[in-house]
Amino acid sequence: MTETFSEQLAAIKKRASNLYFDSDRFQANKDFNWLFEQAERVQELEKFKSMIKTLYKYIHLSAKKSVEENKKLQEENKRLREAIELTSDELSYAKITGNDDARHVYIENSIRFLDEALEGEE
Repeated sequence: MTETFSEQLAAIKKRASNLYFDSDRFQANKDFNWLFEQAERVQELEKFKSMIKTLYKYIHLSAKKSVEENKKLQEENKRLREAIELTSDELSYAKITGNDDARHVYIENSIRFLDEALEGEE
């Protein structure tokens, strides 16, 4: 059975705490304690690193989605702007023409341009 890092660290700590406290072993015990503290810090940093990776992935996906949405909105704005320009031109022609049939065609074209632009939103 393979022990996890935490389990192995706990077992070593337990064994090290059973050392005698003569001068050399006391120093060794202090050294072990320092090493254990460092190992615990590494564990905390590994957890922190994992959280940062998860956060980075979320931010990256969110930013990518925002860029895609922005591009889609720009394309939609361009399409609507073009439809408005075409409609404005058609209505200008309808206003100045003296022919009722031509005026009707210009107005129908205007409506068609707007309908097509709005259908493209769906």
